[in-house]
Amino acid sequence: MKFIRTLVPLALLMVLFSASHASAQTDPCAAVVVPNPTVTRPIAVGFCHDGKDVNGNPVQIDGFTVKVDTTVVFSGPLTPIGVANSAGMRYYETAKTITAGDAAPHTVTVLAYGPSGTSLPSTPLAFTYASVTPPPPPPPTPGLPRAPIVKVVK
Repeated sequence: MKFIRTLVPLALLMVLFSASHASAQTDPCAAVVVPNPTVTRPIAVGFCHDGKDVNGNPVQIDGFTVKVDTTVVFSGPLTPIGVANSAGMRYYETAKTITAGDAAPHTVTVLAYGPSGTSLPSTPLAFTYASVTPPPPPPPTPGLPRAPIVKVVK
């Protein structure tokens, strides 16, 4: 039984894309992974895989599972974007719909799966959601008393 190659940091590039993402990178699989990025919601997860098993032989990849912490946020097939680079790495990216978790630090991991089984998870990539300024409170309803003004009296 062939097992799918584990997704590892340099064999797997995981990038978190937020609304401010600029995709000017010509080869996203050659990019340096920025540790613990701060991103705004929603995000997309981009990663690379060479389509090989643990022995370096070609293997069928049917899809990928993306987890934020322990929550599955995507599972299914993805079509590679562009062509493989000179190292045979192909770039994949989820839709920009992932919003799981609060503002606390999180980790994202990716697993590949196919007829021969499921890979071990990638090395986790830590990230944090940017704080979002809450909208201002709605104007008071006419006719309601004003809110009290609190003062400290000695």
